[in-house]
Amino acid sequence: MRINHNIPAMNTYLYQSNNTAKATKVMEKLSSGMRINGASDDAAGLAVSEKMRSQIRGLRQADRNALDGISMIQTAEGGLAQIQASLQRVRELCVQAANDTYNLSDRQAVQEEIDQIINGITTTVNTTEYNKTKLLRPPIIEASTGNGKADIVFVVDNTGSMAGTQTNVANNLGAFINSVTGKGVTELRMGVLEYTDFTYDIKQFSSSPWTGNATDIQDALLKLAATNSGGIENAMTALELVANQYSFHENTNGAITKHVVLVTNENADDEGKLSGTLALLQSKGIRVHGVYDKNFYEGTADLDTLTQATGGKSVNLSSPSWGTELIDVIGASIGSDATPIESDEMPVITLQIGANQGQTFTLPLFDSRPEKLGLTGLSVATHQSCQEALVKTDEALKTIAYRRALYGAYQNRLEFAGNITGSYQINITSAESRIRDTDMALAMADYTRTNIIDQAATAMLSQANQLPQGILQLLKA
Repeated sequence: MRINHNIPAMNTYLYQSNNTAKATKVMEKLSSGMRINGASDDAAGLAVSEKMRSQIRGLRQADRNALDGISMIQTAEGGLAQIQASLQRVRELCVQAANDTYNLSDRQAVQEEIDQIINGITTTVNTTEYNKTKLLRPPIIEASTGNGKADIVFVVDNTGSMAGTQTNVANNLGAFINSVTGKGVTELRMGVLEYTDFTYDIKQFSSSPWTGNATDIQDALLKLAATNSGGIENAMTALELVANQYSFHENTNGAITKHVVLVTNENADDEGKLSGTLALLQSKGIRVHGVYDKNFYEGTADLDTLTQATGGKSVNLSSPSWGTELIDVIGASIGSDATPIESDEMPVITLQIGANQGQTFTLPLFDSRPEKLGLTGLSVATHQSCQEALVKTDEALKTIAYRRALYGAYQNRLEFAGNITGSYQINITSAESRIRDTDMALAMADYTRTNIIDQAATAMLSQANQLPQGILQLLKA
C-alpha cells in the first residue's frame, strides 16, 4: 500500500474527466441541434458541409434569378400582346378600307386611325421596360456629339489681384485637359484673350488664335503681366470679342461644344451691358464658366448670372479643392454635351440560373418598333395600297406571334429550370443536414449513458479516496 500516490483514485478521476468532456459535447449538440459546432467536431464533415452550403445558397439565388427572368419575359410578352392587339385592329381597318364602297374622305378617316394606332405601338415599344431595360427596342446610348470636337477660350482679367489666380489656373491646366479628353472629346482647340482697361489682346499661336497644345496655353497664362486695371465691364466686351472674333466649331445636331473660361475677380454695375452680352452668348451657343478668388472677389451675382444662363459653372479658387472642382465642372460640362443616339443592336439578356460558372440562360430581345415591323408608309388611300397594307400587316402579325410563342417557350424553360434548381436545393440540403445536424435521439441516448457513468465514477472516486485510510489501521496496530 502507498501513501504518496492513490493510483485507483487517479484512474477513476481520469475516466470521470473524459466522461465529463463527452457529456459536455453531447449537451452542446443537444442545445444547438448541430452535430458539428466547430471544426474539431468533424474536420472533414465541416469542409464538405460548407461546400454544400455554398451550393445551397447559390441555388436559392439562382431560383430567384429564374423568377426574375420569368417576370422580364412576361413584361416583354405583355408588350407584344398589346402590339398584336393593335395590329389586329390595323388589319381590320385595312380590310374595311379595301372595299371600294368607301370614298377618299372615308379612307382618310381610316388612315387617321391607323396612324394613331401605329403611334400607339411606338409608345408601347418605348415604355415597355423591366428595371429600366428596354425590352422591345434598342437602348438609347450617350455618344460624343458630332465629330468629338470642343473649343475653349480662356478670357483672363489681368488686374493686379489676378496674378495668383492666373498661376493657379495655368498649373492645373494639364489635369484639366486630360479630364476633357477623357470625356470623349477627340479634338480640343484652346485660345487665350487677355483684357485690361479697354485693352484686349487675342493671343496668337503660329498665326492662329487656336492651339491644341496645352503647354502653349499654360505658357501664355504664366506670362501675363498683372496690371491695376480691368473689371467686369471690360470682361463683357472681351466675351463679345470672343463670340464675334473666334471661329468656333459648329455641330449640325445643335450640341454645345463652345466654352469660355472667364477668370476674373470683378463684379458688374452695368446691368444693360450684362444683359446684352448674355444675349449674344446665348445666340452663339457659347457656355461660360467662371473662375474667381473669393478672397478678392467683389461679388458673385453677375458671374453666376452669366454661367447659369449659359449652362456653365462658377468655381471658387479659395476652396482647397478648387482645382478638382474646375476639372470636374468644366470637364463634366463638356462631357455632358454627349447626345443620345439610338442603337440598332438589341441587347441579349443573360440569366444566371445555376449555382456555378457557366450555368446561364440566354434571353434574346427583339426590336419591335413599327419601322422594324415594316409598318412605315402604311397607306389605305386606294384599293391597291390597302392590299399592300394587308400584306405588311400580316407579316407584322406573323412576326409578333412568333416572338410571343418564343417567349412562352422561354418562360416554360425557365420554370423547368426553377423546378430542377428547387429539387437540387432540397436534395443537397438533405445531405448537408445528415452531416451537420444532430440526431436528437442518438444524442439523448449518449447523454443518458454519460450521465449514468458520471454518477458511477463519482461514487467510485469516493471509494478510492477511502483506501489510504487502511494505512492508519496498520499504524494503530
